Amino acid sequence: MKNLRKSLGLFAAAFALCMVFALGAKVNAADVEMQIGNADAGKGQVQTMAIPDFAISYISSDKSQASFSIAYQYGTWTRIGVFDENDRLVAYDDALSYATVTGLQKNKVYYYRAQTVSGEYGTPTSQWSDAKAFSTIDSKKIKFKGVKNQKACTIKVPKVNGVKNYTLYMSTKYDKGFKKVKNIKPGKKIKLTKFKKKSFKIGKRYYIRLQVNTKKGVTCGNYYQGSVYFYRTLKF
Repeated sequence: MKNLRKSLGLFAAAFALCMVFALGAKVNAADVEMQIGNADAGKGQVQTMAIPDFAISYISSDKSQASFSIAYQYGTWTRIGVFDENDRLVAYDDALSYATVTGLQKNKVYYYRAQTVSGEYGTPTSQWSDAKAFSTIDSKKIKFKGVKNQKACTIKVPKVNGVKNYTLYMSTKYDKGFKKVKNIKPGKKIKLTKFKKKSFKIGKRYYIRLQVNTKKGVTCGNYYQGSVYFYRTLKF
Protein backbone atom coordinates (compact mmCIF):
# COMPACT_ATOMS: atom_id res chain seq x y z
CA MET A 1 0.00 0.00 0.00
CA LYS A 2 2.87 2.32 0.88
CA ASN A 3 4.50 1.53 -2.46
CA LEU A 4 1.22 2.27 -4.26
CA ARG A 5 0.87 5.67 -2.56
CA LYS A 6 4.50 6.41 -3.41
CA SER A 7 3.92 5.48 -7.06
CA LEU A 8 0.78 7.60 -7.23
CA GLY A 9 2.65 10.49 -5.67
CA LEU A 10 5.45 10.24 -8.23
CA PHE A 11 2.87 10.01 -11.06
CA ALA A 12 1.04 13.10 -9.78
CA ALA A 13 4.29 15.03 -9.49
CA ALA A 14 5.35 14.00 -12.98
CA PHE A 15 1.91 14.89 -14.37
CA ALA A 16 2.02 18.30 -12.67
CA LEU A 17 5.52 18.89 -14.02
CA CYS A 18 4.34 18.00 -17.55
CA MET A 19 1.44 20.43 -17.18
CA VAL A 20 3.83 23.19 -16.11
CA PHE A 21 6.05 22.60 -19.15
CA ALA A 22 3.02 22.37 -21.44
CA LEU A 23 1.52 25.59 -20.15
CA GLY A 24 4.91 27.24 -20.28
CA ALA A 25 5.34 26.19 -23.92
CA LYS A 26 1.96 27.65 -24.86
CA VAL A 27 2.66 30.94 -23.14
CA ASN A 28 6.09 31.22 -24.75
CA ALA A 29 4.66 30.47 -28.20
CA ALA A 30 1.96 33.10 -27.74
CA ASP A 31 4.55 35.62 -26.58
CA VAL A 32 6.73 34.91 -29.62
CA GLU A 33 3.79 35.24 -32.01
CA MET A 34 2.78 38.52 -30.38
CA GLN A 35 6.32 39.86 -30.57
CA ILE A 36 6.61 38.95 -34.25
CA GLY A 37 3.27 40.57 -34.98
CA ASN A 38 4.23 43.76 -33.16
CA ALA A 39 7.61 43.88 -34.87
CA ASP A 40 6.04 43.54 -38.31
CA ALA A 41 3.44 46.17 -37.50
CA GLY A 42 6.14 48.50 -36.22
CA LYS A 43 8.12 48.16 -39.44
CA GLY A 44 5.03 48.74 -41.55
CA GLN A 45 5.37 45.34 -43.20
CA VAL A 46 2.41 43.76 -44.98
CA GLN A 47 1.40 40.22 -44.11
CA THR A 48 1.76 37.66 -46.89
CA MET A 49 -1.65 36.40 -48.01
CA ALA A 50 -2.35 34.05 -50.91
CA ILE A 51 -3.73 36.03 -53.86
CA PRO A 52 -6.61 34.24 -55.65
CA ASP A 53 -6.42 33.58 -59.39
CA PHE A 54 -7.81 36.48 -61.40
CA ALA A 55 -8.33 37.41 -65.06
CA ILE A 56 -10.07 39.95 -67.23
CA SER A 57 -13.49 38.71 -68.30
CA TYR A 58 -15.31 41.61 -69.98
CA ILE A 59 -14.67 44.92 -71.76
CA SER A 60 -17.61 47.15 -72.66
CA SER A 61 -18.24 48.02 -76.31
CA ASP A 62 -17.28 51.66 -75.71
CA LYS A 63 -14.07 50.46 -73.96
CA SER A 64 -14.75 52.58 -70.85
CA GLN A 65 -15.41 49.68 -68.47
CA ALA A 66 -13.66 46.40 -67.68
CA SER A 67 -14.58 43.54 -65.36
CA PHE A 68 -12.41 40.86 -63.78
CA SER A 69 -13.19 37.40 -62.46
CA ILE A 70 -11.63 36.40 -59.13
CA ALA A 71 -11.42 32.83 -57.83
CA TYR A 72 -13.68 32.95 -54.77
CA GLN A 73 -12.11 32.23 -51.39
CA TYR A 74 -14.40 32.48 -48.39
CA GLY A 75 -13.96 35.80 -46.62
CA THR A 76 -11.10 36.97 -48.86
CA TRP A 77 -11.43 40.42 -50.38
CA THR A 78 -9.29 41.11 -53.43
CA ARG A 79 -8.38 44.49 -54.89
CA ILE A 80 -7.92 44.71 -58.66
CA GLY A 81 -5.82 47.72 -59.62
CA VAL A 82 -5.59 49.00 -63.20
CA PHE A 83 -2.41 50.86 -64.18
CA ASP A 84 -1.44 52.82 -67.28
CA GLU A 85 1.77 52.21 -69.24
CA ASN A 86 3.63 54.50 -66.81
CA ASP A 87 2.58 52.30 -63.85
CA ARG A 88 0.21 54.95 -62.54
CA LEU A 89 -2.86 53.54 -60.76
CA VAL A 90 -5.90 54.83 -62.68
CA ALA A 91 -8.72 52.74 -61.17
CA TYR A 92 -9.38 49.94 -58.69
CA ASP A 93 -12.18 47.89 -57.20
CA ASP A 94 -12.43 45.64 -54.13
CA ALA A 95 -14.49 42.48 -54.54
CA LEU A 96 -14.99 38.90 -53.40
CA SER A 97 -15.38 37.35 -56.86
CA TYR A 98 -16.09 39.97 -59.56
CA ALA A 99 -14.47 43.41 -59.81
CA THR A 100 -15.39 46.23 -62.20
CA VAL A 101 -13.58 49.47 -63.04
CA THR A 102 -14.74 52.42 -65.13
CA GLY A 103 -13.24 55.55 -66.68
CA LEU A 104 -11.00 53.74 -69.18
CA GLN A 105 -10.07 55.21 -72.56
CA LYS A 106 -10.07 53.75 -76.06
CA ASN A 107 -6.92 52.60 -77.85
CA LYS A 108 -4.83 52.13 -74.74
CA VAL A 109 -2.80 49.37 -73.12
CA TYR A 110 -3.59 48.79 -69.45
CA TYR A 111 -1.91 46.60 -66.87
CA TYR A 112 -3.78 45.09 -63.95
CA ARG A 113 -2.62 43.57 -60.68
CA ALA A 114 -4.27 42.04 -57.62
CA GLN A 115 -3.69 42.19 -53.88
CA THR A 116 -5.69 40.97 -50.91
CA VAL A 117 -7.24 43.55 -48.57
CA SER A 118 -8.77 43.43 -45.10
CA GLY A 119 -12.23 44.23 -46.50
CA GLU A 120 -13.98 46.50 -48.96
CA TYR A 121 -11.93 49.74 -49.04
CA GLY A 122 -9.69 48.08 -46.45
CA THR A 123 -5.94 48.04 -45.98
CA PRO A 124 -3.68 45.75 -48.07
CA THR A 125 -2.78 42.36 -46.63
CA SER A 126 -0.42 41.42 -49.48
CA GLN A 127 1.84 43.04 -52.02
CA TRP A 128 0.64 43.64 -55.59
CA SER A 129 0.84 40.60 -57.86
CA ASP A 130 2.79 40.50 -61.10
CA ALA A 131 1.14 42.47 -63.88
CA LYS A 132 -1.23 41.14 -66.51
CA ALA A 133 -2.43 43.25 -69.45
CA PHE A 134 -5.37 44.07 -71.69
CA SER A 135 -6.02 46.61 -74.42
CA THR A 136 -8.94 48.84 -75.32
CA ILE A 137 -8.12 49.02 -79.02
CA ASP A 138 -11.18 49.87 -81.11
CA SER A 139 -11.81 46.89 -83.41
CA LYS A 140 -12.55 49.36 -86.23
CA LYS A 141 -8.87 50.28 -86.13
CA ILE A 142 -7.97 46.75 -87.24
CA LYS A 143 -8.69 46.27 -90.93
CA PHE A 144 -9.46 42.78 -92.29
CA LYS A 145 -10.18 42.84 -96.02
CA GLY A 146 -10.42 40.35 -98.87
CA VAL A 147 -8.67 41.28 -102.12
CA LYS A 148 -11.12 41.50 -105.01
CA ASN A 149 -10.84 38.67 -107.56
CA GLN A 150 -7.91 37.16 -105.65
CA LYS A 151 -7.60 34.40 -103.10
CA ALA A 152 -5.90 36.82 -100.73
CA CYS A 153 -6.60 39.20 -97.86
CA THR A 154 -4.92 42.18 -96.26
CA ILE A 155 -4.62 43.06 -92.59
CA LYS A 156 -3.65 46.46 -91.22
CA VAL A 157 -3.00 47.04 -87.52
CA PRO A 158 -2.96 50.38 -85.69
CA LYS A 159 -0.21 52.19 -83.83
CA VAL A 160 -0.98 52.25 -80.11
CA ASN A 161 1.30 53.51 -77.35
CA GLY A 162 2.81 50.62 -75.43
CA VAL A 163 2.23 48.01 -78.15
CA LYS A 164 5.35 46.23 -79.39
CA ASN A 165 3.68 44.12 -82.10
CA TYR A 166 0.70 41.95 -82.97
CA THR A 167 0.93 38.18 -83.35
CA LEU A 168 -1.27 36.81 -86.14
CA TYR A 169 -2.87 33.38 -85.77
CA MET A 170 -5.11 31.61 -88.29
CA SER A 171 -7.45 28.62 -88.30
CA THR A 172 -10.20 27.08 -90.41
CA LYS A 173 -12.26 26.64 -87.22
CA TYR A 174 -13.82 29.39 -85.15
CA ASP A 175 -12.60 28.37 -81.70
CA LYS A 176 -9.61 26.03 -82.07
CA GLY A 177 -6.71 24.96 -84.25
CA PHE A 178 -5.08 28.40 -84.42
CA LYS A 179 -1.54 28.43 -85.80
CA LYS A 180 0.93 31.29 -85.53
CA VAL A 181 1.55 32.96 -88.89
CA LYS A 182 3.75 35.97 -88.10
CA ASN A 183 4.27 39.11 -86.02
CA ILE A 184 3.08 42.43 -87.43
CA LYS A 185 4.60 45.78 -86.50
CA PRO A 186 2.19 48.55 -85.40
CA GLY A 187 0.90 50.65 -88.30
CA LYS A 188 1.85 48.04 -90.92
CA LYS A 189 -0.28 46.37 -93.59
CA ILE A 190 0.37 42.82 -94.77
CA LYS A 191 -1.07 40.60 -97.51
CA LEU A 192 -1.86 36.93 -96.96
CA THR A 193 -2.28 34.36 -99.73
CA LYS A 194 -1.59 31.06 -97.95
CA PHE A 195 -2.29 29.11 -94.79
CA LYS A 196 -0.06 26.19 -93.75
CA LYS A 197 1.89 26.71 -96.99
CA LYS A 198 -1.23 26.08 -99.09
CA SER A 199 -3.07 28.66 -101.16
CA PHE A 200 -6.44 29.79 -99.84
CA LYS A 201 -9.33 27.74 -101.20
CA ILE A 202 -12.49 29.02 -102.83
CA GLY A 203 -15.52 28.53 -100.59
CA LYS A 204 -13.44 28.22 -97.42
CA ARG A 205 -13.70 30.49 -94.40
CA TYR A 206 -10.49 31.39 -92.55
CA TYR A 207 -10.51 32.80 -89.04
CA ILE A 208 -7.92 35.36 -88.03
CA ARG A 209 -6.93 36.12 -84.44
CA LEU A 210 -4.66 38.97 -83.38
CA GLN A 211 -2.83 38.94 -80.07
CA VAL A 212 -1.50 42.23 -78.69
CA ASN A 213 2.03 42.15 -77.25
CA THR A 214 3.21 45.03 -75.06
CA LYS A 215 6.61 46.69 -74.89
CA LYS A 216 6.93 45.43 -71.30
CA GLY A 217 6.85 41.83 -72.49
CA VAL A 218 3.33 41.14 -71.22
CA THR A 219 0.77 39.62 -73.60
CA CYS A 220 -2.69 41.16 -73.49
CA GLY A 221 -5.32 38.75 -72.23
CA ASN A 222 -7.91 39.83 -74.79
CA TYR A 223 -7.59 39.40 -78.57
CA TYR A 224 -9.33 40.50 -81.75
CA GLN A 225 -10.87 38.08 -84.20
CA GLY A 226 -12.30 38.33 -87.70
CA SER A 227 -12.81 36.08 -90.70
CA VAL A 228 -12.34 36.18 -94.45
CA TYR A 229 -14.48 34.14 -96.84
CA PHE A 230 -13.25 33.54 -100.38
CA TYR A 231 -15.81 33.02 -103.10
CA ARG A 232 -15.75 32.79 -106.88
CA THR A 233 -16.94 35.83 -108.80
CA LEU A 234 -19.20 34.83 -111.70
CA LYS A 235 -18.91 36.80 -114.92
CA PHE A 236 -21.58 36.75 -117.65
